[in-house]
Amino acid sequence: TTWVGSTGSTHGTHVTSTIIGYSYQSPNDALGGFPLPPIQVRGIAPNVTIIPVKVLADYQIPPSPQCGQAGGGAVFGTSAMVAAGLDYVTRLANAGYRPMVVNMSLGGGALEPVEQAALDRAIAAGVIVVASAGNEGEAGMGYPGAYAPVISAGSVGWTGEWLYPGAGPRY
Repeated sequence: TTWVGSTGSTHGTHVTSTIIGYSYQSPNDALGGFPLPPIQVRGIAPNVTIIPVKVLADYQIPPSPQCGQAGGGAVFGTSAMVAAGLDYVTRLANAGYRPMVVNMSLGGGALEPVEQAALDRAIAAGVIVVASAGNEGEAGMGYPGAYAPVISAGSVGWTGEWLYPGAGPRY
């Protein structure tokens, strides 16, 4: 079952929690013998306003015994869906919501014209666009992170050299 707040993709929620912080309390900790007080984790920018714009969709794939597939969930979208989200935040920026920063933790192997046009409109309107560098290592960055006007973000070096110091790359 998929619902609002689906666990099909929680990366955006994780990034938002890094930005504004979160509160953690679980009755399971106490049941497991670890009675923890509520924990408040301060984010890096706790006073910002988050405007969630979901551009990827959660899909449920039914089991297919004749094909040997168990089923499950998938999260994906199209360049047109991404462009629509970018156009939405561009309209907000043009209406005075500033500064406007877009976090795009998504990517692909090519930059489709519809997505590039939406990126260009957003950047021309003063929207700061930050996108994932991707997970391809030496194969290079994915798009939109590889698009020159976009700020690209990653967590390790090209070959994972900062992932496990001294142990070599791990993927």
